[in-house]
Amino acid sequence: MKVLLVTSEFFEWGLYGGFGAFARKLGVELIKRGIEVDAVIPRLSPKQGPHGSIEVIDGIKIKNVQMNILRTFYKKMYKTDANIIHAQCSPLDTALAFKFNPKTPKVVTFQDLRTKEEMQLLAGLQGEWNPQRGIKNRLENAYIEFLYKRALKRADIFSQAEMLKPKIKMLYGIDPQEIGTLPNFVDIPSTLSACKSDTPSVLWLGRLDDVKRFDWCIETARLVPEADFYVLGRSHDEAKDHEYRSMIENQQEKGRLLNVHMLGFMSGEEKTKMLSKAWILINTSIYECLPVSFLEAFSYKCSILSTRDPDGLTSRFGYSGRDPKDLSNGLRWLIKDDRWRELGEAAYEHVKKKHETSECVDKHIEIYRSLVK
Repeated sequence: MKVLLVTSEFFEWGLYGGFGAFARKLGVELIKRGIEVDAVIPRLSPKQGPHGSIEVIDGIKIKNVQMNILRTFYKKMYKTDANIIHAQCSPLDTALAFKFNPKTPKVVTFQDLRTKEEMQLLAGLQGEWNPQRGIKNRLENAYIEFLYKRALKRADIFSQAEMLKPKIKMLYGIDPQEIGTLPNFVDIPSTLSACKSDTPSVLWLGRLDDVKRFDWCIETARLVPEADFYVLGRSHDEAKDHEYRSMIENQQEKGRLLNVHMLGFMSGEEKTKMLSKAWILINTSIYECLPVSFLEAFSYKCSILSTRDPDGLTSRFGYSGRDPKDLSNGLRWLIKDDRWRELGEAAYEHVKKKHETSECVDKHIEIYRSLVK
């Protein structure tokens, strides 16, 4: 069997988002099971090759396509001999891959979905794409939306989180009863030694981009100096990344924010070590679906402190706060009487049952095979 993945990014290839992390993980796991994997990804990073080039990463053959509306004319970039096409995101590339391969079975998993109101909320943020900017962009976006809606009619539809299903109905008219669930997945450690830190340890795991509202994390750290905050991540905007790091350094030279540790981007064993030690994951985003970082934290028995409550998991396994003051109160509540530990244990059992890699990949393959004639 051969699968074509359609996604908007690929993790650690100049981009550091959850979409790319899951796309790469899915591709790798499929290859481990003897399935050939190709991918179509728009060129969003200078680390990618030029338009039309093909690169192989982790055994996945990736086609780089240009990031503009002109790619609608490049049929050869989307033609595939794959047995099935699985689109994770990137509406235009999804529409084109479906259009140029009309007889190939198709699957769409909604990883994230924003309403018009949510897009307007994000539109004013520096660095966030603004769908209202200029008539040219509005016309292009309307055309892409038209193509995407038509493409969805040709596919079996799934969602990675229950919270997306009402949005899918509202935006695309698809009955939630017709939408399956294909959860994202993480590796569950086979053994977890008692290696949690002796003192309160809070982990930031994500980009330092404006939508993530990193300044709220810093303000929470200021209000709770008894907890150490370990920041794993960087911004896609080099200037913004430098600004945050310089601000922390300046404050620390004045004897403030000494509990904030800027560790930069980490992966592999370094990231695992930090997850193993952490008590609590903090997330202060303006908007989230169900982030892979939540699942990773749960797999290492961390509780959650977040402004977002996807599928009710923050409330169930941590504390959902409205602002830095509320988050600081929630953090102290989690620390008191080791509440975080019991919640982290429950979170671990949840993710082991619902999001374990092997079972979730098997579910993907089962769906693929059911659609391939």
